[in-house]
Amino acid sequence: MDNPEEEPVDENTTEDAGPAKDRRARVIDEDTDIVTFSDEQMITLSEYFKDTNAETAFMLGKYCGLRINECYGLKWCNVDFDNGIIKIDRQMQYQNGVIKLVSLKTRNARRDIIMSTPLKEYLLSVKRRRDEIMVELAEQREQNQTMLSDMGKEKISSLELVNSLDEGKIQTDNSMKYHTQKIKIQHGIIFKYHYLRHPYVKSTTKKIWRFFSTSKSQLRTAIPNWLYQLP
Repeated sequence: MDNPEEEPVDENTTEDAGPAKDRRARVIDEDTDIVTFSDEQMITLSEYFKDTNAETAFMLGKYCGLRINECYGLKWCNVDFDNGIIKIDRQMQYQNGVIKLVSLKTRNARRDIIMSTPLKEYLLSVKRRRDEIMVELAEQREQNQTMLSDMGKEKISSLELVNSLDEGKIQTDNSMKYHTQKIKIQHGIIFKYHYLRHPYVKSTTKKIWRFFSTSKSQLRTAIPNWLYQLP
């Protein structure tokens, strides 16, 4: 499996991207920095991420349009398999060099996302694997876990996060930067995680318009409010 620490990181970071040297990089406005991938590029990206340590993050971006800090802040308790819902109510941030789970920037950013069938099946497989290694790698996971503040309350283990490695190590947005560079070198694709948001929104909007052949007012009622927060 690829090790994100083996390569230099991409110079383009978000405003919450990490330590001081990273924060000096230019700030990206994810809502205006819009790039869409072709069908062929999405196939290439899907094949690239398969079986890497960033596959789960890629799947959440592809099928949910999450921001990268929302992705890495997602807890297993917010994945409701019975109702097919993922609850987005927190994000991961660096604060004074310390990794924390904090509130989203606005109240409207809180939302429930319906899991597509491919994503639900994938996450179920990840959960089954996690349940197996909880016993198999119990000592390693306990040793490698990171305790982090959760919404200013008691600390939780990184093992509760959807994006954590089998051996228990935490994953952050820095885990994606290695893949960003490798994709550019191997496939000539300029990949940034937030680019996945726009194909997701476009695809979701098309599906809704196809499904509803009613008036615009009825359509607006049917579209979740969070969709109107996106470009």
